[in-house]
Amino acid sequence: MQQCLIPSVNKMIGMFRQVIKEIGKNLRMPFDDPLVNISDCEILAGPGLLGLKGGLFNPGAVVSGDEIILIAKGLDISPVDAFNDPACFKDYMKGPVVILRYDLDMAIKKIAILSAGTYGEDKIEDFRVFNYRGNILSNHVTANPSLEGKNPVYGRCRQSISRVDVKENKFIGIGNPRIDRPVNMIEKNWCYFEHNEELFLLYSLDPYLLFKLADWETLEFKVFVDKAISIREKVNNYLQVGKKIILSLSTNPISYDEHHYLMMVHKAYRLWPFCRLYVQWAMLIDKKSLLPVKVSRKPVFTGKYARGSVSGVIYTTSVLCLKNDVLIFNGEGDSYLSYARLSRAKLNRYFVDISA
Repeated sequence: MQQCLIPSVNKMIGMFRQVIKEIGKNLRMPFDDPLVNISDCEILAGPGLLGLKGGLFNPGAVVSGDEIILIAKGLDISPVDAFNDPACFKDYMKGPVVILRYDLDMAIKKIAILSAGTYGEDKIEDFRVFNYRGNILSNHVTANPSLEGKNPVYGRCRQSISRVDVKENKFIGIGNPRIDRPVNMIEKNWCYFEHNEELFLLYSLDPYLLFKLADWETLEFKVFVDKAISIREKVNNYLQVGKKIILSLSTNPISYDEHHYLMMVHKAYRLWPFCRLYVQWAMLIDKKSLLPVKVSRKPVFTGKYARGSVSGVIYTTSVLCLKNDVLIFNGEGDSYLSYARLSRAKLNRYFVDISA
C-alpha cells in the first residue's frame, strides 16, 4: 500500500517543487555569493549520453597516470519520471556504472559502461574514488529496496568498496566496510583517504569520528579519533550551522599542501516544504593531528541555480588538486555531471580557523 501511494504523493511534491524553483530564482537566499557560480561550471555529461534518459550524476574522480578518470551513476529514467509514474517507481535509481576518461586538460578520451555484475539487482550510486595499494578503488552506496527498511526507495543502504579495472572496463565489488560503532539503516557519506600508507575512514564531523583500517581482508575499521570539535562564534556566523559543526561529508580528503588535506563538506537547508538547498564549503584537515582546522568562510557552491530535474541540488563528490588550481566535480539536479576550476590563490584567501 505504501509503495502504491508514494508515486502519487511524489507527483504532487514534484509539481510544487517546480513552482518553488521558478519563484526561488528571484528570491534572495542565504549564501547567494559563492566562490564559484553555477554558470561557471562546465557540463560534462547529462541526459541522452549513452542512451541514458535520466542522465548521469555524482562522479568520483581520480588522477591515474596521464588521465583523469571519472566514475559516475547513469540513470535509465529521470528521478522526476520515476517519482511521478507508478509504473516507473520500481526503476528509480536503476542504471549502469559509467567511466569517463579525460586527459589532464579535461579533453574527453573515452566513455564506456563498466560491467558491475557482482552487484546483481542492487542499486549502486554516490561514487567517490581513491588510490590505495596501487589500485583505483571506489567507495559508494549499495541499496536494496527489497530489504525491509523505513525508506521505500533505498530499503537498507550500506557502504561498499569496489575496484575499478580500467583496462577491462569492470567494476568489481570487494566488500562492505565494518566499523566498531553502531550504524544506521541508511549510511551514505563515508569518506576514505590514505595517510602514511594507512587507510582511514572519516565517518562524521559531529562528533568527529575517524577510523583506521585494521584488517583489509574483512574491511574492519577501528576508531582512531572520537572527538567533539568546537567552533568559533565567528565561523558559526559564516556557516549559519549553529554552535556545532552540523555539516555532512561530501568528498574523500585529498592532499592539498605539505600540511593539509582538502575536502568538501555540505549542508542541505530546508527552505520550503519538500525543497532543499545544498551548500558546499571547503575544509582543511591537518596532516599531523588529522583534525579539521580550517573552513572556507564563503561556500564554494550553492544549489540555487543548479541545472537538472531536482532543484537546489549541487552535490560535490570529488576534488583534484593541481599545481595552481583545484578541480571540483559535482552532480547537478540528479541529472548532470559538471566541474569547475578554482584557483588555489582565491580559495586560500577565504580559509579561516575553525577553533579559537
